[in-house]
Amino acid sequence: MLHSKNIEDVLVQGLRPVRTTSKSLLAISLITPTGAPLSSHISSQYEGDITTTKLRMFSLLAMNSYINEHGDDQEDGEEGVDDDDDVLAVEVEDYMLYLKRIKGTKFSVVLITEKDYPVGVIRLKMKNLSEAFEELSKFEYVADQ
Repeated sequence: MLHSKNIEDVLVQGLRPVRTTSKSLLAISLITPTGAPLSSHISSQYEGDITTTKLRMFSLLAMNSYINEHGDDQEDGEEGVDDDDDVLAVEVEDYMLYLKRIKGTKFSVVLITEKDYPVGVIRLKMKNLSEAFEELSKFEYVADQ
């Protein structure tokens, strides 16, 4: 069962470095449909560069970019979306933001990396993260009115 501690553990695991690149994963967030972070983790090496406020702004920017590209009337867990096309990339300052919707939910994962981080590794990490969070489909999300 998915608990808040499990969510944090999954996010921390998502930031683990890989040996295939010297580029770094900086921060990660599980976000609501409006782009507000539910849970986030900033790599300890980059806590001075990526503040909580900056992470929130990046999450909002990634979600707004997704809405501009795909519209905001997306149903939970789009079926038929090609896995190679469902990771949105946005370049901001010296960073790359990647967003992937979690199938069966209204939530998304945002990953912040240095520029030139290998896209293949990002796609694999995002696929694994979204699969880990698919259990969130058991919970109903109701936005504040």
